[in-house]
Amino acid sequence: MIPIFNSGWRTAIPLIHTLLVLTVAPSASAQLGEKDSPSGIECLERLEVPNYPALPRQARIQGTLTVKVQLSDQSSVKSVESTFQGLSGRTNTLFEVDANRAMRESRFLKTCASRPVTLIFHYEFRETEGPLFAFRYPNEFWIRAAPVLVNP
Repeated sequence: MIPIFNSGWRTAIPLIHTLLVLTVAPSASAQLGEKDSPSGIECLERLEVPNYPALPRQARIQGTLTVKVQLSDQSSVKSVESTFQGLSGRTNTLFEVDANRAMRESRFLKTCASRPVTLIFHYEFRETEGPLFAFRYPNEFWIRAAPVLVNP
């Protein structure tokens, strides 16, 4: 896991884009071939990272959201499917709305028409100082936030 940024993770988006372009896309297509990549990460031109939704933060829900994006003939988002795994049970809908918005705002390469892209987002709390966002090759991202404190 590579820590990206300590504060204001939205400002780290250009760095994330550079990491994806320089390390993921060339090596993925060179190793597996463009059609054989299981994650389809080489199709990503610009990733809009989902937010940690407010209600799950208040409820202290952590888990992993796997998002599968099916691209259309024009390499735009045709459909988004997501599954959530966590200790809290069925909470997929709490994370689904923001992940769906983020995927529709992301950009994909025109050469990847009709291909699937799979991304994995780990939602975690951080009690101490540390990076808010991290990335692990090829398609895993960590989104960290401090839990919301509710007045007793």
